[in-house]
Amino acid sequence: MDEENIHQVPRGLTFEQALFLGLQRGQEELSTRLDLVIQALDQMAVVPAPPQRTSSPEEYLEWVQRVDKVFECYEYSEAQKCQLAALEFTNYANLW
Repeated sequence: MDEENIHQVPRGLTFEQALFLGLQRGQEELSTRLDLVIQALDQMAVVPAPPQRTSSPEEYLEWVQRVDKVFECYEYSEAQKCQLAALEFTNYANLW
């Protein structure tokens, strides 16, 4: 609500009161949206990055174990697990 739309001020309220109510409603809507975003982020798995520039099988196996621990917390299909893990690969490893 701005000064151009002063005709939209409900009866019994000043322009400033109506403006405040509009801002309060907007804040409540943003708060609701933020809660939804936070819930969505809470449900997302955070996959650790794979070892970079190494050919060490031990480092790779440690990474696989860390990823398995993350996936234990979520109910993903095997295909989804592969897709999430593959998102972390870069450079040559990303080509396979």
